[in-house]
Amino acid sequence: GAPPVANSAADQAGLKVGDSVVAVNGIETAGRTAFDIIDQISEDPNAGQITFTIRSGDESPRDLVMKREFLEVRNPVSYRVSETRSDGTKVGYVRIAEFNSLVKSSLEAALKDLESQNVNAYVLDVRGNPGGAFQSAVEIAGLFMNDKLATDVVDGNS
Repeated sequence: GAPPVANSAADQAGLKVGDSVVAVNGIETAGRTAFDIIDQISEDPNAGQITFTIRSGDESPRDLVMKREFLEVRNPVSYRVSETRSDGTKVGYVRIAEFNSLVKSSLEAALKDLESQNVNAYVLDVRGNPGGAFQSAVEIAGLFMNDKLATDVVDGNS
């Protein structure tokens, strides 16, 4: 897994890569999908907190109560022209901090701006990116793939 998003409730609570959520509000996560758990949490949108039962390695599970809050979605894209080579190649550097609802439009704007500066090669940096919205990642892959298959979903239960 990826590390918690910087300054998120999970980060502030000290969650680390490798920690496992074994229950949410007292209901075990085993055998449930992320969508099942999202549905469970969404049942009471006015709940002020959520209790996660966390297991770290071989330690006994511990309950972690987190305040439910909605954070501002920030532009995850930063970019610049990083170099101009002697062969005429102009390289654009694009950093994607996370895959959120703004990533596709922000990346499209960055690419348009870089193209206006005659960039013809790109470095796409996703180091340290904790992931995020799957659909957003698929959409940006499509910007670079020219009608090729970006994903192939396989049902892990069959």
